Amino acid sequence: MRSHELTVFLEFARTANLSGDHGAAEPRDPPEPDIMFPTGDRPCYFELGRLADDNFAKFMLEVYRRAPVPVAPDLSKIGYPQRDVLRRKLAKTYNSRGMPIHLLLYYDNESPLTQGPIPPLPFDHEASAVMEPILRRSMGPFEKLWYFERYRRTVLWRYPA
Repeated sequence: MRSHELTVFLEFARTANLSGDHGAAEPRDPPEPDIMFPTGDRPCYFELGRLADDNFAKFMLEVYRRAPVPVAPDLSKIGYPQRDVLRRKLAKTYNSRGMPIHLLLYYDNESPLTQGPIPPLPFDHEASAVMEPILRRSMGPFEKLWYFERYRRTVLWRYPA
């Protein structure tokens, strides 16, 4: 998992043109956030969260296992990862040793079958309707939030802008 998080972070850092020594990014263990990133002026942490829903993954696997027989989803069990992962991360406590923490939520591209679809477009509308109201109430321990899509290596949204 640590190598996966470092790979995702480095892809993101290059895509977002983050200043700092990308080669010195270092995975950390809880209760610290996932990645320590030494920037030019002050180091910061990044906590990562994969935007995926386990129940959606189970449903997709069942669809492919039973094909061509249709399978109806149980919508009461399928969540909304953009909201659910954000809320879980905001509720956690981290030891940041006084350094700022950024939250990096990402759509993965390693297994579209189990990780879900490419994010809905336009993402700005979704972010302002779903994520922004949550973040206006509390940013938790985070200084900034980023949404990253690995499919097309795109920073979809950041808060505050």
